[in-house]
Amino acid sequence: QSVFVLARGLIRRGDDCWPLRDETGSYDRVALVAGVLSHVLKDANRGETLAAQLGKPVAGERPLMNELRFQSLLRARDASELFLQWRRAVQLAREADVAQVADDLLTWLAELQSPSPALIRAHDSVKFHWAYDYYLASKPEEAGARQDPVSDEEINA
Repeated sequence: QSVFVLARGLIRRGDDCWPLRDETGSYDRVALVAGVLSHVLKDANRGETLAAQLGKPVAGERPLMNELRFQSLLRARDASELFLQWRRAVQLAREADVAQVADDLLTWLAELQSPSPALIRAHDSVKFHWAYDYYLASKPEEAGARQDPVSDEEINA
């Protein structure tokens, strides 16, 4: 019943940009998000994506979530697979920005269930942003040290 009340409140507050409409699928998506969020031990409230947290090196070496598991998360094709992958990710992180996780997961589900996924530009998708955040967080020293080539010789090298 709590999920139903939450879904109704979110739908009422939504607009054309919000991925929830008053339809059966919306209640299913909110239930999935609530299930994932139930595994967050602490609200980090930093505005940071879960992907950025998962990509940060643990003890200065490897990312919190290994790359193969992260790629598996990106390849999830349906709601039940997404629930398992996201639940594992949240359990690994232990704390997360609850609002950011909910927004990302609702958007991911909307993109996954879109009748025209080809119309979603790759760089606008939440999966793209997650991959970007994960890989940028996992290699901060390389990202900061790398410079754009300044001459034709550097480009062709």
